[in-house]
Amino acid sequence: MKSLQEIREDIEQSAVESAEEQELDEGILKNLGTGLLIFRVRSLMKKIEQESDTAAQIPLLAKQNAIISYLLGVAIFTASNNKEILAQLKRLNPKSF
Repeated sequence: MKSLQEIREDIEQSAVESAEEQELDEGILKNLGTGLLIFRVRSLMKKIEQESDTAAQIPLLAKQNAIISYLLGVAIFTASNNKEILAQLKRLNPKSF
């Protein structure tokens, strides 16, 4: 039979492993999300290049600029870990992309 100390150590170890797995899952999701946004920017770039009408290019450029701005905000937050930037990023509507 395990002692109380051994049970506590087991619980702490499983909590640490669970936190590491969760961080890994979040990292994968962030990379996947960033990759999808980059793919969207490239797709918009191709559409802009193919479009001959300037009036039709403007909304595409606006969407592309919004996505690039969001990606830059994410990069700045990641580098600086500034919570104010994170709060501003969370207020953005991802459906506008």
